[in-house]
Amino acid sequence: RIKARDDVYSQMNSVGSMGAEEERGDSSLIQVDYHGLYVNEMRRKFKEHVLPILPVVKKVLVITGRGSHSAGKESKLKRALFKLIGQYEEDIYFQRVDNNEGALYVLWRGEDKK
Repeated sequence: RIKARDDVYSQMNSVGSMGAEEERGDSSLIQVDYHGLYVNEMRRKFKEHVLPILPVVKKVLVITGRGSHSAGKESKLKRALFKLIGQYEEDIYFQRVDNNEGALYVLWRGEDKK
């Protein structure tokens, strides 16, 4: 199970997706996909991979999934990510993605700090 989870994470976040940038108009967007991870793994990967780059890239698309396979049909990863973002609310915030309940944008506040 652990190897399968690691394989899925590696495939979803290979150079072709996480390491590369997805074109969005005239700007590019880095995305990271946390499908298949446990909450504690998602937290660790977010702190190691996303937080350090936000001051530079300003915006990352984070895919958690909608939670359709979770008990209660609610994404545990998304709920945990909201809490994690709240711990860093002076520096980061999130925006929902139109027409995609399984993803959100995480943005750097930068000079807009309140």
